[in-house]
Amino acid sequence: VTGACARPGGKGSLVGLALAGGVVVLLEARLQAQAGGAVSLIEVARTALDQEVTCLALAPSNARQAPDQDAAEPSNDGMDGGGVGGLGGLLAVGVWNDQSVRLLGLADLAAVETVYLGGDTQARSVALVNWPKPVAGAGAGA
Repeated sequence: VTGACARPGGKGSLVGLALAGGVVVLLEARLQAQAGGAVSLIEVARTALDQEVTCLALAPSNARQAPDQDAAEPSNDGMDGGGVGGLGGLLAVGVWNDQSVRLLGLADLAAVETVYLGGDTQARSVALVNWPKPVAGAGAGA
């Protein structure tokens, strides 16, 4: 494991993992009340990127809905919040070689958008906030 992030949720918490070789895995952690409170981990999606991952972040489950999605409508992605079209349905992943942050959809970890940071720096931390662009901390502390 080269990086990890988590997001608590009502039905289950999501865990994003970066593995060696650019592999990204999304897990759902569910509390099993019938099993004495044991937690089960279910692999939701997996993808292999073309380069190593520097950082990753899940959007909060209360992230805003996409403009065409009714805020009162429950999420249809089974992952408690934000829906597939809203920020709650994204995983931000920073990568080494092309100085970019990639936004991946939670349903299948397919690339939704790539944001190039420019210059000669890599994202060392990233956060998704209430606008559809990532915020990244650079290696030089910027």
